[in-house]
Amino acid sequence: MKFTFMADPHNPKAMRDLMACVKRYGQVDLAKADVLVIISGDGGVIRGFQALLNYRIPVFGLKAGHVGALLNEYSLDNLPDRVEQADEVQVVPLQFSVRTEAPKPVKGYAYNDVVVLRDSPQAARLHVVVQEANRRSRPFLEQTFLGDGLVVPTNIGSSGYFAAAGGRQMPGDMISMQSICSKSDFHAVVASDSKIYVRPLEATYGKSKSPKRPVCAEWDGQQRVSGVRSVTIQQAPNKMITLLKERKLDAVKG
Repeated sequence: MKFTFMADPHNPKAMRDLMACVKRYGQVDLAKADVLVIISGDGGVIRGFQALLNYRIPVFGLKAGHVGALLNEYSLDNLPDRVEQADEVQVVPLQFSVRTEAPKPVKGYAYNDVVVLRDSPQAARLHVVVQEANRRSRPFLEQTFLGDGLVVPTNIGSSGYFAAAGGRQMPGDMISMQSICSKSDFHAVVASDSKIYVRPLEATYGKSKSPKRPVCAEWDGQQRVSGVRSVTIQQAPNKMITLLKERKLDAVKG
């Protein structure tokens, strides 16, 4: 079994663990690897997913951070056996397009969540429209609410910010969304082939008017775009990644 090892460069322990793994099992280029092993916290795993957008190899995470819901306990022993015996979790990312005043939209993939947030002390007024693939003639859902924002998670992101905002665990083959600090407590679960359109109201940008309720967009807790005019979100099953997860922590004892 051929491994590519990655680690959080800002985590000294993770880097030491990486060197020990490379010494024991070797290191190959990602294009030749059977498995990508990421030694980090959950954030490092999410960042590692971005490196696999053009590859189709599974990810096996080894815990080296404070949060490790996506990871397995670190041990240098029996790594090939552990990888072969681990359960597969299919991670389906969200494809997004964020339009601002710039000529071209910001596009990408999120493996944890996409969040639309107020970008000032005033609450955001968001208009949400959901269009299902089999109902193109009319919106399946339409809602306007006032609050701090909206979070749309992936199937592995529904236990983070989404849950903290009051979102309920969603079925694996659906898309869920949850308002953030909104009196209306907007929550919806829609089909996996749906397309979600989010448009901020009272957030006009340009030379003539200053925005009353400016909005920004974030994804995977790593990047932010301000001056948002609209956000489009949908699942991207063609960019699905397989996460390998052990059932029991004592599996590392071999």
